[in-house]
Amino acid sequence: VVLADIAHTLPARTAARRFPNVELALTDLTGLADALADRRTAGLPPPGGTAFLDVPDIDLVVSANVLSQLPLIPVAAAVRRWPDTDPAALGRAIVDAHLAHLRGFACPTLLLTDVVRAVFDADNAPVSQDDALFGAPLPDGPEWEWDVAPPGELRGGRSMMTRVRAVRLDAARPAPLQLD
Repeated sequence: VVLADIAHTLPARTAARRFPNVELALTDLTGLADALADRRTAGLPPPGGTAFLDVPDIDLVVSANVLSQLPLIPVAAAVRRWPDTDPAALGRAIVDAHLAHLRGFACPTLLLTDVVRAVFDADNAPVSQDDALFGAPLPDGPEWEWDVAPPGELRGGRSMMTRVRAVRLDAARPAPLQLD
């Protein structure tokens, strides 16, 4: 089992040590971290990654709760550094690049991601609703709501809910995914 992320928290590292078959891999799935960190970079390269595509014995890939998060820090950093950056276009490019990366694996590939992010005020009235994937299309799949921040957990008594979808992205995917 390889858990790939740009950073692994101390609790994650501690938990992984209990399992000899778990490896923590430090990987920039956006392909943008080096360019954003290098002050000499004049502009961003196109986002994308090829991590693990050349590993022949991978038999399952799961991208869990990361797709909508991948653009957040790079978009904010790019806008600060290059104010003429179109945040929606860059966010969409990062999402599209990750989806292309996942589709590049020859094994079953499962994606779990939030597709809508909604914020409610203290009276549970909608404040905002955002497309968490910047307009990127996904195949149909089972969806459910996740109370990320229950009422009162955010400033001003606000709450946040996401709509999560599960899909298979590999070419050999069977009929629509069923979750029981």
